[in-house]
Amino acid sequence: MQSRIAKSDGFSLMELMVVVAIIAVLVTIAYATYGYTTVRTRRLTCELNRRHFDTSISVYENDHDAKPASVDDLSEYITNFDVAKVCPGDNTTELRYDVGLDRVVCDFHE
Repeated sequence: MQSRIAKSDGFSLMELMVVVAIIAVLVTIAYATYGYTTVRTRRLTCELNRRHFDTSISVYENDHDAKPASVDDLSEYITNFDVAKVCPGDNTTELRYDVGLDRVVCDFHE
């Protein structure tokens, strides 16, 4: 006598729901990680730009025997100056030279 084994032609509704739930969890984790890394990358880019400006201040002082009056005085020392002087955190805040601190600061991150 033959046994009755049901032949499955596809996935059951429950299996599909489990797969969708797993994908939803993975997408949620990936999205949260992407958001965190994007913010962190922008902050690090701003910090690197500020360090580059600080190095340029030292070079400017050696060349001119004076401190720069503003960030714009450093344009000849920095490649892509117009891009570098804008904070990538909000794309509107420009870096500024603080004479008292003798360094370039970003109002968005400080």
